[in-house]
Amino acid sequence: MDTQNYLSSTAFFLDLSEIAGWQIDKAPARKGRIVADLPALQRGAVWKVHQTEELWDSILRGFPIGAFTISPPNDGLSRQSYKYQQKSARQKIGTHLLLDGQQRATAIALAFYDIWSGCDDQAKGALWVDLSTPPKNRPLEFVFRVLTRAHPWGYRRNNPQETLSSSAIRAALCAYQAAHNSLLSKPSDIALWKTWPWDADAPLPVAPMIQAVLAHPNAIEAACTSLRNNLGSLPLFSKEEKFSDEDNKLVRDAQNTFKAQQKVLQEAFDCPTSPSYEQLRRIMGAFNTISFGQRRYRVPALTVDIEQVGDDGPHRSTSAEDAKDAIELLFIRLNAAGTPLAGEELVYSLIKAQWPDVAKWMQNLPNLPALPSRIAAMCVRLVLARHGRRPGDGNATMPSMPGVSEFRNLLKGNNPNHTDFGGQLKEFLDTNAADLLTKAWNFLALPPKEANGKIERAFRLLPAQAVDIAQHSPDVFLLLMRWLDRLNAVKIGVEQISESVHRRTLGFLTAIAWFAPNKSKACAAIWKSLDEDVNEKQLLDRFNQTRFKAACQLSERSDINMIPLPAPNVVFDLCNRFLREDGRTKQTQDKATVNFPKGSFWTDKDWWYDQFSPLLEKSNRDMYNGWRNTANTTNNEEDLEDTDSLVKRAAVHFLDTLWGGKSTVLTYAQRAELHNWYQDYDPSLPEMMDDKNRPWDFDHILPQSFFSGKWSIPQSVKDWCNSIGNLRAWPLEANRADGNVAPRKKLSVQIAEESNYGINSKSILGASFISVDEWPHWLEAVPVRNEAGEVKDNRYLSNNCTENYSDQRIATITAIMMRFAKLYEHWHEELRLGGLW
Repeated sequence: MDTQNYLSSTAFFLDLSEIAGWQIDKAPARKGRIVADLPALQRGAVWKVHQTEELWDSILRGFPIGAFTISPPNDGLSRQSYKYQQKSARQKIGTHLLLDGQQRATAIALAFYDIWSGCDDQAKGALWVDLSTPPKNRPLEFVFRVLTRAHPWGYRRNNPQETLSSSAIRAALCAYQAAHNSLLSKPSDIALWKTWPWDADAPLPVAPMIQAVLAHPNAIEAACTSLRNNLGSLPLFSKEEKFSDEDNKLVRDAQNTFKAQQKVLQEAFDCPTSPSYEQLRRIMGAFNTISFGQRRYRVPALTVDIEQVGDDGPHRSTSAEDAKDAIELLFIRLNAAGTPLAGEELVYSLIKAQWPDVAKWMQNLPNLPALPSRIAAMCVRLVLARHGRRPGDGNATMPSMPGVSEFRNLLKGNNPNHTDFGGQLKEFLDTNAADLLTKAWNFLALPPKEANGKIERAFRLLPAQAVDIAQHSPDVFLLLMRWLDRLNAVKIGVEQISESVHRRTLGFLTAIAWFAPNKSKACAAIWKSLDEDVNEKQLLDRFNQTRFKAACQLSERSDINMIPLPAPNVVFDLCNRFLREDGRTKQTQDKATVNFPKGSFWTDKDWWYDQFSPLLEKSNRDMYNGWRNTANTTNNEEDLEDTDSLVKRAAVHFLDTLWGGKSTVLTYAQRAELHNWYQDYDPSLPEMMDDKNRPWDFDHILPQSFFSGKWSIPQSVKDWCNSIGNLRAWPLEANRADGNVAPRKKLSVQIAEESNYGINSKSILGASFISVDEWPHWLEAVPVRNEAGEVKDNRYLSNNCTENYSDQRIATITAIMMRFAKLYEHWHEELRLGGLW
């Protein structure tokens, strides 16, 4: 190749529509001369909503967004799909591979993704632009808004990293329903073309705007007219919306916001004196500028021939392995400049470079317990464990995740302890990994309902909780995988694990995942027992009392890795200490009880911990004696922590963890209802793994309006009202976010949004995990004027309240405390945790 031709092919300038054409198969995207495929060694799309919005603000302002790096095709690198890639958009192999720029290319493609003209029910995302003034806290000129399947109503305008409030989501759903003049299904089933950004003044979809500009070059008014004609059928522009006749704040708010949005949008097309009219033409003009003429926006693409990487200079190597190393190093350095790859993600990319089919292997798993990079990391660690020290040597340690340099050496066979690691990892991925991951998932997660409506072993976790353990407690998940792997080795299948062992093992694993102060060290403390040379019966019984006590032992520095968990009666006993004595008549005794108006409960928020510590020590005396011995034998007198302080630290950790256990103990108690309500919800999809993307919310049974932001309500009361004792997992759109609705009404009167889930007035209590025995407390929890539940005084919890509402105050705290204890009891009893200590 002569120098002139070589230089002419080292750089290109790509139009935005051409970049979008790599993924989108219809206008306004288009095929160009450069079509870049995505190499399999790249990770998936990881940009957050705000990054896409800010990229488009930069593009419209003419800011450079950096060059792409592309390469001619290479047979050694397989390909994967882009996030928005449509099958018809990739019928042939592309002209190049995209080595750097995937996140920007995907963000660009979203603007050209026209989901509205064909009513695309399967669309994964949508881009809008708001004609409003940019929020003061964001350095923007143009307010772009991203919608996702998990949040079809969008995110907050002033902070797109935050989700909308429950009340805003309910209002949005009310407006979407009115615009379609029909009852929409559950939010998880709503197609994006039927929605629009709710927290916006005047939102317009971007793809039709670009299409109108491209159809009318340099003619802004004609483009605006064309845009208006094309938008007439969109729900936001509906002229026949039908709101509910119900007269309540939600419907009024939804109708007012909807009408305000339509008014500003109409002004944008018809009223030359309005700010939105000027802003629309400004934005359309900006799209025109970046699309035509000498100032049209183009992204430079630099070419690197990866077949020649490392093949220059007097010391060049002809080794295929050295060439592959050079390609990997190039990839690492390229990605260090953008959204950097690190740790597990980079290791996963190196695995895909070695074995391109691993990405398809991941996609074919029936359920993905964690992100692919985390799954790959656990497979790496398990192979290290399999081929490290042999079972029975007694010195096995839990393998940590190797760093990038160490991992590359492992693949090359340069580690003397793992000279064939690459072959061992490949063999594991080809033969055992998928089966083992499937077994681990089935061990943890509830399966879909059978035709008869029954579920075998219904004590298992909600699938979202199984994902949480794999994604956020990988050491716990690795413990499970290693145990199942050893069972496989001796021909013991999951179906041979008895129900009692299954319950207790699941209890053991969730106890570590949900309550351990240091999950990694707690798991490491029991890891070696998994490699002991034992018989089949002993292997099945690995997760028992002996191992749990090992996890609870103090470290040499008196660090607490795992806390001994109290029996439910200990928690009930503590709660009853608040409730059982009448401090109003026995003012010299138990002045901290709820019944004593001026006692410690209403003034001292730390009394709870002080009372619980001795109960905790009494319930696990042997364990705490062991702690005392460990603390007393420390070599450093200055670091010595007395046992009382350790016990209180354990008590504080237990209570605080249980207090905030929304996604753990609370969700577990309501797993049957949530599993039934969301049968089509798949939390193993990467875009659904984030906690913010769950289709349910956590609703305060006693609404926040009774205690939040009010003076003279004791902090201890506010804390209890924000605990799991006063929360329920509830359909997101049915979370009333209500002001003055007493629990007696909330727990007995059905609202329309609850009917989508089969919830009726008779089933609300059970679905909320409230027993018939607890109902009288909730019934009396708020002073009401009549049987209909009209609230008499929402300040009744305040110490400054002029009327005497002591009975209602006592009923409120009693209801919350008893439910708090029963939630813990349910998990404890269902998973047979009593056998662990």
